[in-house]
Amino acid sequence: MSDCPSILIIDDDPRMHELLFRQLEPEFVLRAASSGPEGLEKVHAIKPDLILLDLVMPQMSGMEVLKRLKETGREIPVIVLT
Repeated sequence: MSDCPSILIIDDDPRMHELLFRQLEPEFVLRAASSGPEGLEKVHAIKPDLILLDLVMPQMSGMEVLKRLKETGREIPVIVLT
């Protein structure tokens, strides 16, 4: 198991995933989700230390993801990207 903090990137743009992976690896353990629902599933599975969240996505907006994260009762820092 890695001692590096984990970051979950929730963004529908694969270019943003590539950019963030290039900038943040290997200092962080990175995981990516391409939609809000997928991101919420991964939050429960991997328990990230930080979430980088796109605000504008189809299917479920970043604001809706934030609302659902709050309902979990877990306090995970979120940085909103737009």
